[in-house]
Amino acid sequence: MQTEIVCQGRHLSGEQLNWLRQWVAEHPDWSRQRLARSLCREWNWCNGRGRLKDFAAGSLLEKLADRGWILLPAPRLHARHPRGQPARSLRLELPSEPVQGALSDLLPLQWIVPEPGQPAWHRFDAYLQAHHYLGLRVVGDYAQIRIMRSWSSN
Repeated sequence: MQTEIVCQGRHLSGEQLNWLRQWVAEHPDWSRQRLARSLCREWNWCNGRGRLKDFAAGSLLEKLADRGWILLPAPRLHARHPRGQPARSLRLELPSEPVQGALSDLLPLQWIVPEPGQPAWHRFDAYLQAHHYLGLRVVGDYAQIRIMRSWSSN
């Protein structure tokens, strides 16, 4: 092994790399995110405002793992939005005919933003999953509304 490596602009001695390898191995139940945050604390790795540079630390750990210098735990899937798994399906009774007619005949219309956990909340998710070209992985205003509603309900 080299006596010093440079990864992501950071110089690591062989001793630091051995310590890091052993430190990661001592915490097999930790997530990669927790490892990155803890590494920042161990190395006092902060930005100019004193905030942990956990994103940079996580990137460093992944690059070291990609090069075979450390062994990281497998990435964890987020419990609320598991990757690669279809969204929870909800049986919907969809209208068989499209809604047609003059807008005045359909009035009054109402915009409803359902609260988290309500049946309308899950129904809207199911509609997105079934009919939006991105499925339920939607960004933008709807995603922001969901995030804000989720925070306000906790």
